Amino acid sequence: MKKDFFLTNLIILFTVVVYGQKVDRLEVLPTGINGYLVREFPNKSKEEIFKSVKDWTEYNIHSANYATNSTIEDEYISFKINSVGVVHYKNKPVWNLDLYVEIRIKPEKLRIDIELLKIDAIEEGQSSLPILGHKGSIIMGLYKKNGVPVKGYKSTRLDINNILNEFGDKIFESVDGKKDYKKDDW
Repeated sequence: MKKDFFLTNLIILFTVVVYGQKVDRLEVLPTGINGYLVREFPNKSKEEIFKSVKDWTEYNIHSANYATNSTIEDEYISFKINSVGVVHYKNKPVWNLDLYVEIRIKPEKLRIDIELLKIDAIEEGQSSLPILGHKGSIIMGLYKKNGVPVKGYKSTRLDINNILNEFGDKIFESVDGKKDYKKDDW
């Protein structure tokens, strides 16, 4: 009983200390994503940044009007997006990610918060992958119930981390003007 109480408090403390911090790279942890990404865009107004993000969502999210949960002009956009990236297990494509994204905008700055909603099976008959496994059950996750990483899922965790960071980078690149989603070159 004392061990479980101590472990629970340790996880809560870990969540408070780690979650909600600005990070350079996103990682999936037993408690979720380790923080949020921030990039600066010198000489870009919040209106320019907002327009770039809004255009990115409209070009890249199927049914963007339905995916967008909330928009505050020039300040905030939130949306859900399904089937982001392909996660492998033993070199086979098995899962993709469902994400909830919040984007906050200030003059010359953009913040992206990503929540991992689900690691969803690609094929029918496969099961979703939980972040935390269940003790005494056949359901395995990326981490054991006590927060210890499951060794067999090391490359899967790396795939997820790469997908999360590439997703954020795509949004940053669109604001920076490095990607033209309109494809005007035809």
